[in-house]
Amino acid sequence: MTLHNPIIKLYLTITVLRLGGNLFSQHPTLVFKNIDVNSGMSQGDVRTIYQDRHGFMWFGTWDGLNKYDGFNVKTYKEQHNNPLSIQGQLINNIIGIDEHFLAIGTLKGLNIFDERDETFRYYTIENKIKNVRIVKSEGKELILMMDNFLFSFDITKRKFSKIDTKISRQLEDLFITGKFGFNRSEKVIRNVYDFLIGYPEHFGNVKKVLGENIVNDILVDKKTNLIHVVTNSGYFTYNLKYFSQKKMVLPGSFKCILMENDRIFVGTESKGLFIFDSKSQQQIGSYTSIKTQTNTIGGDYIISLYIDHQKNLWCGLVGNGISYCNLNEKIGKTIYTSGSANEKKLMSHNFVAFKEFTNGELWAADINGHISVLDQDYNIIQSIKPEQIDKTQQHIFIQEFQETKDGQKLLMTDKGVYISDNFRFYKITKPYLTENQKYGQGMVGLDDTLGLIATRDGMLYFHLKKKEIIDKPCLLEKGSNIYSMFKGEDNHLYINPFFNGLVVYKYEQGHFVLKYKINDDFNINDRYESKDTIILATTKGILIINKKQGQYTIIDESEGLPNQNLYSVLPDKTEKGNLWCSSNRGIFKYNFINKNIDAYGLNDGINALEFNSQAMAIRQNGDFVFGSTDGITIIYPERMILHKKNSDILLYNFRINNHSAASYYDTSLHRYKIPFHENDVSFSLININFPNSNTPIYYRITGIDRRFFESKNPADIRYSDLPIGEYTLEVKLPGQDDFWKTLAKITILAPWYRKWWAYILFLTAAGGIIGVILRLYINNKLDRQKAFIENQKALEKERQRISSDLHDDIGSTLSSISVYSELADKYYHTFPEKSREMVQKISYQTQNLMERMSDMIWSLKTASQEKISIKSKIQDHCRDLLNVRNIDYDIRVDENVDRHLTEPGLRKNLLLILKEAIHNIAKHSKADKAHISVTFDDHCLIVAVKDNGIGISNHDIQIGKGLSDMKKRAEDMRATFSIESVSGKGTNICCFIPIGIIRFNR
Repeated sequence: MTLHNPIIKLYLTITVLRLGGNLFSQHPTLVFKNIDVNSGMSQGDVRTIYQDRHGFMWFGTWDGLNKYDGFNVKTYKEQHNNPLSIQGQLINNIIGIDEHFLAIGTLKGLNIFDERDETFRYYTIENKIKNVRIVKSEGKELILMMDNFLFSFDITKRKFSKIDTKISRQLEDLFITGKFGFNRSEKVIRNVYDFLIGYPEHFGNVKKVLGENIVNDILVDKKTNLIHVVTNSGYFTYNLKYFSQKKMVLPGSFKCILMENDRIFVGTESKGLFIFDSKSQQQIGSYTSIKTQTNTIGGDYIISLYIDHQKNLWCGLVGNGISYCNLNEKIGKTIYTSGSANEKKLMSHNFVAFKEFTNGELWAADINGHISVLDQDYNIIQSIKPEQIDKTQQHIFIQEFQETKDGQKLLMTDKGVYISDNFRFYKITKPYLTENQKYGQGMVGLDDTLGLIATRDGMLYFHLKKKEIIDKPCLLEKGSNIYSMFKGEDNHLYINPFFNGLVVYKYEQGHFVLKYKINDDFNINDRYESKDTIILATTKGILIINKKQGQYTIIDESEGLPNQNLYSVLPDKTEKGNLWCSSNRGIFKYNFINKNIDAYGLNDGINALEFNSQAMAIRQNGDFVFGSTDGITIIYPERMILHKKNSDILLYNFRINNHSAASYYDTSLHRYKIPFHENDVSFSLININFPNSNTPIYYRITGIDRRFFESKNPADIRYSDLPIGEYTLEVKLPGQDDFWKTLAKITILAPWYRKWWAYILFLTAAGGIIGVILRLYINNKLDRQKAFIENQKALEKERQRISSDLHDDIGSTLSSISVYSELADKYYHTFPEKSREMVQKISYQTQNLMERMSDMIWSLKTASQEKISIKSKIQDHCRDLLNVRNIDYDIRVDENVDRHLTEPGLRKNLLLILKEAIHNIAKHSKADKAHISVTFDDHCLIVAVKDNGIGISNHDIQIGKGLSDMKKRAEDMRATFSIESVSGKGTNICCFIPIGIIRFNR
């Protein structure tokens, strides 16, 4: 069929005229968001779209792979020096294998992506064309089209196999002989494959269709028994029962087709997106790109379509990236936004005050003082500029609208109070009013006649009937900046000074009686009253006051509110206890009975998340209207039942010490088992929605955290140095206080020395050590007892020695002195000469006794106690005996002798041996030189006295001259004593004291 046929030309012209405005009209229900290279995409031609099991969106382009989480786009491109990067820049299609793996077909081959460590494994067949299109995933097997031939890929064995079946041969025949568009939908191969599986009898018919047309995509609708075929020349349907019944739905170049419920979505080459009713094949909408509007589709060339789990429709564009919209019926919608078609009608899209009057008109004031008057269908029926309100003013900020009992409209503004009468305005003022007193922020009626106007400088009395300010000063809250004021159902007056809490008065017979105060720093923006309770929307959250007792509680973000800077608390009649709250983080519904919270954002027909005070109203038809920084949002509470909840919170990028946690996961226990020395845990949490928003995510790790912590979506979290133990990661969304979800179980493993068997080993070792210590203690105690006994014996021995010395030396000497004293006294008168001789002997004996006592005392002191060393004692003795006889001498004493020689007996005997030897040199040797030494060698302390005198005969050696005493003292020291003497050549006396018997001070 060609377009040169005049009959066909006439048919196409009539078809286009019949469709008329529907063909290119903008359908009002779908609002698009756009993602392109400016958003971070690798390239703008999107060939294929896929959503994985976690909810992430994947886009395949002519130049790389893209992953989107609702906030950011992450790209994957081939890196020539990295074998774990994706191989192939042109992405044909994407399909999921399981929760961890994706299969990606590229012009270069097959890639398997592991999301746990974000690496790719590349597979291809040598000597084959590597262009891979994935047909489908069947268990552990992938069905692939390569070079128009069908292959299977065993995921477990990583092995390709050629498929040779009737279906494979038919499919190969179709794609070799058929006509397929170069920019066709990448799903067409899968769709044809599935069609042949389900309808093998239609192989010939399909082959004929593919031979006649350049086919881009097909769709089978079992309900209507039709197959839809989109081609470069038109959109056709064929009856599955009577395949020859062909119908052209619409001429043109169509690239892809998709069905959802009873709607068929078709992407075109140049006309954007068309929507058809599946039963009648009538067009019910179309969407084209309007560059001046931000919420239209991003381009008119649509090459691929996809519907995700949340029923978002994704359109892959050529050159313009991705456009998507949500197909669910919204709980609301936003009108008069900056991106809407009628934006030129408005001065601003930031709405700050609303009021629906009894005549059904909704007055909406924007931030510039422009008023739009809307009817029940939200059409603008009147526009009022600031200069129409007051010719002297170019800008007016409207704080609040009021309505009098006679139906007149009051405007509370920063320039004063204005009354509107049939769109004519006049100002209520007094010449003495200050600028702050002109700033009207609210009004209440005290009775039928008297009212109060709240200003930034106290309050003014107002005559309700005369519509004028009364010249009477109001002393109530004088000078205060009154932010808001209202009269309760209990006839009490509630006054909120600017960020200064709440003051409650009762008005009785012209007087104000203070009831109670709430001292806190909040502003009040809205209220809802029940019989005993007032619920206030404040800058600190929801304030609930018991009207009788004046007691209050505050519900804020710590109790799950998405935001605590609230502008409204509108009651919902469809469910008891529901209040709708606008805030600086979207709109949420709070139920003050069961404490449930449901948050709504950009997915729900809301265009902006920041709303304004006084910009809220409940219309007579039940609509909730909120003013935001970009448009008027309308909420339909009755649609709540149909509303789809947000997706779950996802755990991803779980890392242990900055490495992938996949290897630590125990599949049998469904738990991460982490060694104690690798206890640094980090992870990310995200609540994936499209479009996404920074709604709070609450998390905790049980065993560490006592409460849930809040973080903005998405959240990057780290726990360092987790102690040994078992933990659970739990998360929840706002309002889900009783519905948290476990995302991961974690065990920090104890080291080997904290295992049960290690404790047994330690106890056994400790018992052994205690036994050894106890044995050593007992042995040491026994040794000390033995040493004590030996010491006592030594002391007793020393006492006996000292006693013996005192008796033998000192006792005998004292006896001699006593005898000499008696004789001296006896001979004093008769024999004076003998008496003097006795006195001289007494003097000699006394001196000798003192010397012996000195030696005894010296021997008892250690070197640390005695300042006189052995060497000094020898020098003193030599000086007294040898110097007078002109005998030269030299003395050598090792410096360690005094420190090591501490035993009193040894010290005494050593000294006496030396003194006796020196005495013999002086008295008998006739020597002129002497050498005295006390030195250590490796085994002994050597005491040597040598002279060059006449020597000693053998007879003298045997019989005396003190030699026997020296020998006896050496024996007492268990020392070896020797005398060597040669007549005429001198004498050499040596005493060898073994080191083993010397007591060292260690």
